[in-house]
Amino acid sequence: MLREVLTDVDFLKASVKVISELINWLHANGYMDDGDYNETVKILSELKSDVLKAKELAILFLEYIESHPVNKYTEELSGEFLIDEIEPGKLMLSEDLILGQIVGPVIVSQEISSKAKVGWTVYLTVGKTGHTWKPLGVGSVYPSLTSEI
Repeated sequence: MLREVLTDVDFLKASVKVISELINWLHANGYMDDGDYNETVKILSELKSDVLKAKELAILFLEYIESHPVNKYTEELSGEFLIDEIEPGKLMLSEDLILGQIVGPVIVSQEISSKAKVGWTVYLTVGKTGHTWKPLGVGSVYPSLTSEI
């Protein structure tokens, strides 16, 4: 759901709550063993705060792109990029599935770089301007999962 549904923060909060209740019910009724339950509770605990932070980061990207339009660039890439490194005002990204390359530095605001996390994934369109890249469009941002639920 994190990767496929574009929705507001309140829906995401409610979704995490409903999923938590479902996991508790599955465990209490013998449909989930203790090991799977404990691992799933750990993942959901991480997601409770990270889902909201990732949504906030997507909004910050959108606001930054709107306030810093890029008119000229020599190359354009779109895809799901993994955040590999973070420096103030810069992100180093990688995309292994289609492009198979490292993209960066991507110039962003100090606020974006302070809220981004290594391991998160962001769907971006970026344009190359000289030796740097600048965001042109953003889709979703989602946190990394320690494992799949």
